[in-house]
Amino acid sequence: MIPMAQAQRNRLEQILPEAEYLYTNISDVTEEQIQQAEIILGNVPADMIQASAIWLGSI
Repeated sequence: MIPMAQAQRNRLEQILPEAEYLYTNISDVTEEQIQQAEIILGNVPADMIQASAIWLGSI
């Protein structure tokens, strides 16, 4: 959702090696990916984020 150079991705993955990462473009993101995400870096369409379990859990 936000542009990241390969060096930035590598650093993030070094800090949290046990995490699962998905890098995608805003035009390619699916509602299912948003619903499964625990952390999102960047902005996604409001209708997608409102359908996520995390959003619902924060209400």
